[in-house]
Amino acid sequence: QQLSLSNSSALLHGNHLKDEWCRVGLALFGVSPIETTMAEDYDLKPVMRLQTNVIAVKDIKSGESIGYSQTYIAEFDMKVAIIGIGYGDGYPWSLSKSAYVKINNQKAPIVGRVSMDMMAIDISEMKDVKIGDSVLIWGDEDTASLPIEIVAENANTIPYVLLCQITSRVHYQYVNQ
Repeated sequence: QQLSLSNSSALLHGNHLKDEWCRVGLALFGVSPIETTMAEDYDLKPVMRLQTNVIAVKDIKSGESIGYSQTYIAEFDMKVAIIGIGYGDGYPWSLSKSAYVKINNQKAPIVGRVSMDMMAIDISEMKDVKIGDSVLIWGDEDTASLPIEIVAENANTIPYVLLCQITSRVHYQYVNQ
């Protein structure tokens, strides 16, 4: 009788039993199942990315607030991009003011609270950001990488949770490469 005891972590550590079925799970998506390690540590290649687009660009004056409950007050004049993703899509509200995304291969910190449908990112140091530009939430793009393991660590959770909480509002596109 075949047993199914080992998960991705056991398989990557070589702790699986001979002739057993392994439940590959997270490693199948190119994500490290082992805390404090990255996919590249095991030569895993991420097979998905989460991205959105810039839906607005705004100039914010020093002293103005961004987001609900005025939790972020600009300390200086700044430029922000509003991007079309929020906790209603499965992006963690806990990442409000404590994480970043990537746009044009540059880190853009989240400012203010993550709202249901959108969030604001600081693009003050970037040139030529415009409506429609692609924003990397996690994964790999042609010119940028933001591993889901880093996003999970910033959210004080694990990659499984991030992957499972993506809602049906998010458009999936399957690409053969």
